[in-house]
Amino acid sequence: VKNVLLTGAGGPSAVAAMRALPGSEFRCFMADLDPHAPGLYLVPQDRRVLVPPGAHPEFVPFVQNLCVTKGID
Repeated sequence: VKNVLLTGAGGPSAVAAMRALPGSEFRCFMADLDPHAPGLYLVPQDRRVLVPPGAHPEFVPFVQNLCVTKGID
């Protein structure tokens, strides 16, 4: 099973991408800066991630660290 991180969990594209990935082959982690983003609640709590805004200088280091700590492929 491959771990996949989908950002923009509040938008329809992230939700559609998650639903398009076969659950037997992929484990989705959903990320958004809004704690009320609908896509966050389509995965178990341990796979929901709040991220800083994309333009924030810490966004890339945050996502890189997340990929390492959560084993994102």
